[in-house]
Amino acid sequence: RRGRQYKLHHLVSVVPSSLHTHPDYQAARLIAMAANIGFAAIRKSNRASWIELWKSRIRLVGAGKRWQAMADAAFFYLMSSSHSSSPSSTSMFGLATWHDYHYYFGHVMWDIETFCVPPLIFLQPDAARGILDYRIRNLESARSNARLMGRRGLQFPWESAPSSGEEAAPMPGSAAWREDHASLDIARAFTLCAHVSGDDAFFQDKAWPVLSGVAEWIKSRVTKRRGKYEIRASMGIAERKSPSDNAVFTNISARTILLDAASAAKRLNRPVDPAWLDIA
Repeated sequence: RRGRQYKLHHLVSVVPSSLHTHPDYQAARLIAMAANIGFAAIRKSNRASWIELWKSRIRLVGAGKRWQAMADAAFFYLMSSSHSSSPSSTSMFGLATWHDYHYYFGHVMWDIETFCVPPLIFLQPDAARGILDYRIRNLESARSNARLMGRRGLQFPWESAPSSGEEAAPMPGSAAWREDHASLDIARAFTLCAHVSGDDAFFQDKAWPVLSGVAEWIKSRVTKRRGKYEIRASMGIAERKSPSDNAVFTNISARTILLDAASAAKRLNRPVDPAWLDIA
């Protein structure tokens, strides 16, 4: 009626097939449970969770309100776009958007491990673990990707499909040919999480398989020339029209991962591959 205000309560449940073989039925069950709990109680619980999360927001001492607002927005979008229960990591921009960046199609890329995981390790560690668990569940896809490229070990895709972890770069997939730093970025995120958490089980069961697998991939990726090792025809993080030999970021990252893998092997009382130290 004219002049009257109406309030609509809308309950939604999203269940991916990776978490349930009959996601539609499970979503209906969760909606029924939510209706039984009641909208007001759910909203109250959600607000309490946000209040708890907000305690870890980053405060910029001495900065103007504009800069604090930008930091708060980044914090909000990061927390909204990641959760420990998510089976598929998160995609570029997460739940945020950008007016001319709509061509990533929800694919998972190296930027998540490089820029999102490090702060999440401190601010919401369970969410950081959730993102990394996506890579663990899809290790065989990374192993198959390496074999398809004629290499060994683990080569994580450039644009990873959320459900399978397989390469999903749009055709012709030219970026996936040379963007070798992706595997290095992912391995480094596992190292950081292991070091910060101090969790021995995570280090042995999750970080080590990734570190050793990527180290093996580096062995098969390098070329020995004049007594030294090179990573030739690689595309660095500053994407150019043509690949270059020995891109600085890629080379430094490769050396870091090889040393991380050797250190991890010693810590776990496993044999250290001499080639890792030789190449590093």
